[in-house]
Amino acid sequence: VAHAQALKHALEAKVESVEQRLELEARRMEKQAIQTDQDRVELTASIQQLEQACLEKGRQADLEAHRAKELRRGLEAEIEGFEQVLGQEAQRAEKERLEA
Repeated sequence: VAHAQALKHALEAKVESVEQRLELEARRMEKQAIQTDQDRVELTASIQQLEQACLEKGRQADLEAHRAKELRRGLEAEIEGFEQVLGQEAQRAEKERLEA
């Protein structure tokens, strides 16, 4: 009987030890799940920020390309105007040379 009592107490201690380890493991897994969820939220926010930054860079690039086209058109128009003035000056100089 004493031996059976000792075995019972040993088994109860073993069960209690296993229950404590399971409880600790459950707490650890819960903390890990919370951390994983926080990491996921942070990563999602980072991805959204990167997407926004990329969209903004794309818009800026489009604006710069548009401005460059406008500048080019303006410069081409200026060059054309100078060429016309130079052509007129050359014609006038030629006319004056022929009249002289």
